[in-house]
Amino acid sequence: EIADMLAEIHQDLHRSLPNSLGSSGRQKLSNVLTAYCIRNPGAIGYCQGMNVVGGGLMTVCEDEEDAFWILTVIVETMAE
Repeated sequence: EIADMLAEIHQDLHRSLPNSLGSSGRQKLSNVLTAYCIRNPGAIGYCQGMNVVGGGLMTVCEDEEDAFWILTVIVETMAE
């Protein structure tokens, strides 16, 4: 299940703000999305569109951990 989500993340990364993130930004985005999948694999995990939200966060957050926690609040608040 997590392996499937990781494959989806990898597939979507090249579509995640390709002109804004660069390769190091996409790696950080991958780390953020992977961490979220591990945090919440059953209820939400990863869905297409999280890469766009996460990519936007990576353009304003220098720290991956900050981007992760903001993404967590956004996704889990919307899921309530």
